[in-house]
Amino acid sequence: MAKVLVKEWWNKKRSPLSVTWNRVWSRCLPGIVALLILFLLSQIGLSNALENLAYNALFYLRGTQPWSPELVVIEVDEARLMSQGEFSHFRYRLTELLDLLERGEPSVVVLDLLTTDRTPADTKMAEAMNAIGTVVLSQSWDEQGLLLEPVPQLREAAWGIGHSGPQWDTDGIVRQVQLIQNGVPALSVVAANAHQSTADRLFSVPVENTRLWINWPGSAQMVSHYPLQDVLSGIIPVQAFRDRIVLVGLTTPYLDKLQTPYNRDRPTNGVYLHAAAINNLLERNALHRPGQSFWVVLLVLGGPVLSYLITDWRFEYRMAIWVLFLVLWSGLSLFLFHRAIWIPTASPLLLISLTSIVVATKEQHRINRLLRQSEERYTLAVQGSSGGLWDWDLKANRIYFSHRWKEMIGDEMIGQHPEDWYQRVHPDDLASLQEAITNYLDGKSERFENEHRLRHQDGTYRWMLCRGASVCDRQGVPYRMAGSQIDITSRKQVEEKIWRSAYYDELTDLPNRTFFVDQLRRAIADAQKNALYIYAVLLLDVDRFQVVNNSLGNGVGDQLLVAIAHRLKGFFSSQSIIARRSGDEFLILLENIQDQRDTTHTAEQVQQILSLPFHLDGHEVYVSVSIGIALASGRHATPEHLLQDADTALHRAKAQGKARYQIFDPVMHNRMVARLKLENDLRRAISNEQRYIDIDESGQPLLPELVLHYQPIMDLASQNITGFEALSRWQHPTKGFMNPGQFIAMAEETGLIIPLGWWILREACRQMRHWQKKFPDLTDITMSVNLASRQFTMPDLTSSIQLILEETKLSPRNLKLEITESTIMDTGEKVTKVLNKLRSLGIRLAIDDFGTGYSSLNYLYQFPINTLKIDRSFVSKMMIYPHHVPLNKGDDSTEIVRTIVDLAHNLGMDVTAEGVETTEQCNYLHEMGCEYGQGYYFSKPLSPDAATAILAEMSTIAQDGYSSGYRARVDQPLENADSHEHSNGQAHGISNDQPVGQPHNAASSPNPQLSLED
Repeated sequence: MAKVLVKEWWNKKRSPLSVTWNRVWSRCLPGIVALLILFLLSQIGLSNALENLAYNALFYLRGTQPWSPELVVIEVDEARLMSQGEFSHFRYRLTELLDLLERGEPSVVVLDLLTTDRTPADTKMAEAMNAIGTVVLSQSWDEQGLLLEPVPQLREAAWGIGHSGPQWDTDGIVRQVQLIQNGVPALSVVAANAHQSTADRLFSVPVENTRLWINWPGSAQMVSHYPLQDVLSGIIPVQAFRDRIVLVGLTTPYLDKLQTPYNRDRPTNGVYLHAAAINNLLERNALHRPGQSFWVVLLVLGGPVLSYLITDWRFEYRMAIWVLFLVLWSGLSLFLFHRAIWIPTASPLLLISLTSIVVATKEQHRINRLLRQSEERYTLAVQGSSGGLWDWDLKANRIYFSHRWKEMIGDEMIGQHPEDWYQRVHPDDLASLQEAITNYLDGKSERFENEHRLRHQDGTYRWMLCRGASVCDRQGVPYRMAGSQIDITSRKQVEEKIWRSAYYDELTDLPNRTFFVDQLRRAIADAQKNALYIYAVLLLDVDRFQVVNNSLGNGVGDQLLVAIAHRLKGFFSSQSIIARRSGDEFLILLENIQDQRDTTHTAEQVQQILSLPFHLDGHEVYVSVSIGIALASGRHATPEHLLQDADTALHRAKAQGKARYQIFDPVMHNRMVARLKLENDLRRAISNEQRYIDIDESGQPLLPELVLHYQPIMDLASQNITGFEALSRWQHPTKGFMNPGQFIAMAEETGLIIPLGWWILREACRQMRHWQKKFPDLTDITMSVNLASRQFTMPDLTSSIQLILEETKLSPRNLKLEITESTIMDTGEKVTKVLNKLRSLGIRLAIDDFGTGYSSLNYLYQFPINTLKIDRSFVSKMMIYPHHVPLNKGDDSTEIVRTIVDLAHNLGMDVTAEGVETTEQCNYLHEMGCEYGQGYYFSKPLSPDAATAILAEMSTIAQDGYSSGYRARVDQPLENADSHEHSNGQAHGISNDQPVGQPHNAASSPNPQLSLED
């Protein structure tokens, strides 16, 4: 306590002047420290090295300049002379060169060669030198300082003598020439004076130790230079040297290497140094360096002054000043260098950098001290808080985390920098957190509050709610920010679960329809803003998915959906939107496409990848998909509209067959509207027929739209009727008679085939029972009814059929159910149990359209089938040969029919041939052993009255007004010449009055009709 009182008393007693001086000293201290550091760096040569680098950079930035045209260099290749054995006679070669140059009348000849040894050629060489008049020789000193001067005879003949000693810097580059050394002028000064002697413009000789700073024009290769051999051989004309300064020097690569700012990788020789110095003297553009005392004063004052100015500045302002000074000083240096003024470049930049660093270090130290004080103040508050607390020193950029904060992430060793915090934030949340902090500190938001995920030490992420507030200085700039952190992981998990259940499919983990519609609404909005943004929707439906469920079980079906979803996610990018709409349907949003070809190409790729086998629970499953494509356009204002068009295109693709894709066009919409109306009409018609049946006990509904026609099945041996096949007809109230092909496929797709099928079975059984009552002697005739594939897979199939038989009082032996080959094989292993149950009731079974599917003979052997019906496509293609040709010489279709007949007989089954149209076919089938036939050769499908008339003719007991002597004729007109009785295209027409059992040429009246089958 006493210490504190003494300190307060001392602060009050301090004079204002003392306080001001201390403040000035504190602010100038970083600059003084930086200046001392710069001095130490200069003592170890670092600052000088940096200046040399700046010197090289300035030349590079300035670029090259032309050399003086008055200079020419003759290069003496010592290695070449030695290889030719001429080096010992080199003085003669020089004499020859001087004689040659004398004819060229050069201004000055400079021999950058040491001529210290006497030779017999000296006399002639002296004479040649006197003939020229202005020959300058060089001299130098050896390592011991001994003078190396020309021989007296040559010295007397020379116009002048100059020293040729270069001065290398530490980086190997020569930047200066000593103009006078030991009282001897430089070779370049003597040469320049000799060149100017005729004009009476001699250079004044500088004082001792004066330096010439070389302003290198460019690379040494840019000055005019010729090899000695080319000059002596006459390749170079002597006129090339007229009135020019000719420098002769050695250019041996391993001797006298010289590096310049433009010749670092391939050094040149010293003769070019003299050429550059002479160039500077002639052009008067040597580098000028201002007095060193001025720069020393500037640096001494610059550091403290700069420190005083920037001490209280924000870090970004200090950085801005540093960058600004760097740019301005570098620009000033380059500007002056263009004018041959070389000012210190690196030292001022180094000083401001060091000053900024020391100021920042001092400020950091002050902030750290304040932070420690702050930590002490908040220690008690932190220990008593249940949530995590944090305190951020914005100037020092350090954050204090409380012990509880660290416990939340399980890391007591976390650092105190913002990066340590940010590194633990989930990558998806980092941008929003930083943006929230920035907006708050910039005053764009009133409070800071953010929810983000932090990585726990165990690798998991925890949701945190972070709140905070800032403290500002007098200028309104925040310098501190503190707040709390609460773990909200449990709440987020509940929200996530609710959200995923609303927007994701639980089975496949794909987005659901709701999520997809939201994304589609976003795409529509983007398209309205950007006309170049094109997108499309693909709607996928898995073909025959119900077959997988029925045959392998719902568990495998679910695995298949998951596998399809996984394969789709692997094919498309992570940004693509893939969703499961419902059941076996998937949605894909294609964005940023170019045109329609992109969508079709993608659809083909999807079909290709999904056609590969799926290995599920030990089963290899193959599937295909049908795809409806809806390209976005201006007419799509809502997602529902676009999905409706994709649905329409999908229905069109499925109507054209499996594994297809279809692009929506407006015509499809019209078709779908018409199809929907037709579906409603068919639904109404079925409902009415069922009501009529329930009301009318006579078996003849009132004003029927749906009626049954019956086509006789003949015994080929006796030509007698053994049964009928029931075939459906629809008399539409407004469209008239409709081809069964226009509603049977639709009934199968919509599921109306089930009530329609039950109505057909019930009506056929009633009709058969009605005939049995009228004709008691014809009780062996059977009624064949096609059983739809959807009916066959119903769990209550057997009980429903048994109920109809009991209701109509028809004996099971008079009913034959026809099931297509594909339906039996697609149903799976359960088919045998279903067939056995039906056979146990006494019902006869037939495989319809045999030969068009993919039956397994092993399964066929196990099936309790009574009859195989040969598809009409084989019967119509049989080749009929004359009787003298053996039957086994027919074509492939003939052999297929024969094989089916033999197979059926071997399995204990009889055979019915469909589509019999000619006498030859009838006879041929009979000869093969086929028992029964059906087709327009015998009769077209007959109305109930026409069929009753035929049975009356057959019966020996006439009832209800029918005479036993009456011969029925087929007189009902064919409603539609283009229709088909069977979905496989069976049947052709006969004349309206052709009696049953009589031969007829089917080609005269082709009238195919269509039967109800899957």
